[in-house]
Amino acid sequence: MYSLIGHSTQNPVTFDQFFESATPEEIIQVLENLFCDILLPWYDQAKPRSIENLSRLYWKDLRFNNDQIQRIRNAVAEAVAEEVSLLSLHNSAVDFVFEYAKSPTIILETQKCIVHGDLHGKNILVENNSAWLIDFGHTGWSHIFRDLADLEVSIKTKLLSINDLLSMLEFEKSLIAQDIFSTSLSTTNKFANSSNSEDLDKVYRVICSLRQIANKISSQKAQLAEYYVALFYSTIFRLQFLPSDTQEEKCRIAHALLSCEQLATLLKDNGVGTSTN
Repeated sequence: MYSLIGHSTQNPVTFDQFFESATPEEIIQVLENLFCDILLPWYDQAKPRSIENLSRLYWKDLRFNNDQIQRIRNAVAEAVAEEVSLLSLHNSAVDFVFEYAKSPTIILETQKCIVHGDLHGKNILVENNSAWLIDFGHTGWSHIFRDLADLEVSIKTKLLSINDLLSMLEFEKSLIAQDIFSTSLSTTNKFANSSNSEDLDKVYRVICSLRQIANKISSQKAQLAEYYVALFYSTIFRLQFLPSDTQEEKCRIAHALLSCEQLATLLKDNGVGTSTN
């Protein structure tokens, strides 16, 4: 039981629990209420757009050492062992991702505001389609997209069933194939031919809504690259805590790592994180 100022609660559930049984429409309604209403005072106080070193802002929260990187390398190797098309990728992907993550030059014009700082599904409580946050130990000024990216990564790494890596990579490609900031949310199931079609479609629609919320809170002045940088570092951060005991857990690590590779490649190809910035 939680007793919180301003809330009389009887049976709150975590966002993770709510997500499992709710429809995409119900989830989107809760997220819009949370970010566009309850947390609106944080975004209303956002500082004016300015040039920020996002590498410095995010990297300080990462605590990777060589043993942790080797654990990820081993997990990815085992996860892709039966995927012939991915066998040659895993070592180069790990090296490329961590090298890019340490880049000192991911510098973009963006905004800072007050953020929760650790926004995963267990730190959001839901009751009667209303949501509120708990655990404010990391709350403070940071990148405006930090919480949204953290929640997207939490959904993908904890709530999405992973049947095979190739399907997951196609799922990630579909997310970065279009500028979701500026397009309306499609109700067409893009994954009708996948074995976990409904699961993929549900997560895809929720993530699209999160990115549209990101566009709203930034007064529609942000570039998609800003969100992708937040997503890249949020995924790297989550890799520190993903277990690697079972084959499914290793596949989750591989999915997250290869997602990072796609994001880093896209950003670097667009001149983000290079000496030209």
